[in-house]
Amino acid sequence: MRTSTADFSGLQAGIGVAPPSAIFVPTRSELSLSRPLSPRFFSFPTLTTSMDAVVAALKKDGLYGKPWTPEGWTPTVDLGITYPSGAVVALGNELTPKETAEEPVLSFKAEPGVTYTCVMADPDAPSRFFSFLGIIRHWLKGGLKGAGDTKVEVSEAAMSPHMGPGPPPYTGAHRYIFLLYMNTTEEGLLPAEKQKTFSSSTMPQRMRWDLAAFVQENGLELVGANYFVARHG
Repeated sequence: MRTSTADFSGLQAGIGVAPPSAIFVPTRSELSLSRPLSPRFFSFPTLTTSMDAVVAALKKDGLYGKPWTPEGWTPTVDLGITYPSGAVVALGNELTPKETAEEPVLSFKAEPGVTYTCVMADPDAPSRFFSFLGIIRHWLKGGLKGAGDTKVEVSEAAMSPHMGPGPPPYTGAHRYIFLLYMNTTEEGLLPAEKQKTFSSSTMPQRMRWDLAAFVQENGLELVGANYFVARHG
């Protein structure tokens, strides 16, 4: 039996796992059909699942735990977000306000007969380190249902129309998080006039939003999340 070491720095960086210390290379005699290969010949690094990657990214950028996620939460839905500009939200990638100005298209694999709600919010108002105006509600869209594969159909108007990012100058990167909830009641979201955490979609009503209270009073269960960052300009 021979062992061979190699530089796996590229592999490590590409898939986010530590390289093996050595690769076992079977000799000609060990490859004989008269005896089976050892299972260690087929031992490969375990790749991080996409759901684990979501949790890791949220933790890295301070978006895991209250008020964003329940303690110990793990997503069950892979939430895709694509803007008409072609920009794709990818767990903390940086996009521009221009790329994300219009309402995005959501994609996820929905359960049959289940209705979903999506929230887009900015906690960093006016900045991440001086956020007394956050959470700002940028988008609140209910009535989302599966339309085959990962397509989503919308059966309701947005309760809060989409408002694109507008980070002020000199406030650094703002985090814009999308939270996908499963409605646990047949009624779905409460009518706008019965919502207790806001009464309109004017800017003052969007600021300092109590997301946790909204989730509780509407009977929502978090199933997916994604986010990007944007700066002024």
